[in-house]
Amino acid sequence: MRKPTPPDELFIHLHDRPGQSVAWYYRPASAPAEEGTLADENQLAILQPRALGSRVTVLLGARAFLFHRATFGKKVRPGHHAALAWQLETITPGDVTQLHLTVLDQRGQDVWLAAVDKAQLQRWVDWLSDAGITAGQALPDVLALPDASQRWQALRLQRQWLVRQSRYAGFNAVDEEELALIFSRFDPDPAPLSHSPPPGCFSQWPTVASDSAMPLLAAGARQTQVNVLQHLAGSKRAASRRWRHLLPVLGGLYLATFALPPLISGYRIGQQADRLQTQTLARYWQYFPQQRGNAPSAQRLAEQKAKLLQQLPRDGLLTLLNDLRPFLDGLGDERPQRLHWQDNRLELVFATPPDTLKARQSAIPPALELHWLGDGENQTRLQITRRDAL
Repeated sequence: MRKPTPPDELFIHLHDRPGQSVAWYYRPASAPAEEGTLADENQLAILQPRALGSRVTVLLGARAFLFHRATFGKKVRPGHHAALAWQLETITPGDVTQLHLTVLDQRGQDVWLAAVDKAQLQRWVDWLSDAGITAGQALPDVLALPDASQRWQALRLQRQWLVRQSRYAGFNAVDEEELALIFSRFDPDPAPLSHSPPPGCFSQWPTVASDSAMPLLAAGARQTQVNVLQHLAGSKRAASRRWRHLLPVLGGLYLATFALPPLISGYRIGQQADRLQTQTLARYWQYFPQQRGNAPSAQRLAEQKAKLLQQLPRDGLLTLLNDLRPFLDGLGDERPQRLHWQDNRLELVFATPPDTLKARQSAIPPALELHWLGDGENQTRLQITRRDAL
């Protein structure tokens, strides 16, 4: 039986920052392998013809990742990632809810995680999408180095160094100077197995011959199941299968969204209008109790409004009351029950006979004219005007 032909493979290395060079390695099934370097991510479209029909794997700069061993009491599923993210809170300066988690392995309650900022992951995906390239697998570049269970592994890719510390962790150094700074923190020197000629200050490192960096990383990527894009791609395919038979219903609901808002809005406006009308009538009957039960017309409201405006206190009323104060104080406990002001004339109504009030009155202010009018046996109306207004 004839074995199936393996697919073409394209491996792309992306830095965590824009504007950096992009290393690539292309291994077609029936032709010699190719590799090269692009100036930056804006030239990824050059690889689009090679990506067509190929299995595309992207190696992502490990500087953007946080590797951590967490503890979880049961098998981790995608819905548990939020709970795992909180275990990173003490070692992460940012918002842990903005981290995308990938489970590298789980053994009992121990869970090894690779966390990356969701915005950074989306930025890498956008770079590829803008170039017309779809990746099937993506992983931190250091996890494509040979296994580091027994010894650290190191590799130079262009100017930067990739170091794998263990099966589930590693780091990048942008150049030899940063590499020396990082290793100065370890005592003794871990002396990784280097797959590239080591820097002069690390000449004691053991080395192993390697023709090129990208073919070595490609070989390691083939052997790992790590894929930070797994949940992104898998969820879309699952949702497509699960909801395909509901597309007609969803389409109907989508069209209904155009018809429902006007109906709902009209209903709410009608309710608000009814509520406003009820409040207006209640306020109207409060000021005009004799009209209770009757809904006034617009003309009637205008007339009553004009009448009320005429009765508003004016500056002349305040001046008159101030002049009248000594006279009112002379009446003792007798206080007016009602006050009416119109046409510069003040009318006070007392619940006392006129003779009683006259007996208590003091001197009348010379600027005022007073007229006593009996209104029943126990009620008196007192009209006050200014002499200069007569």
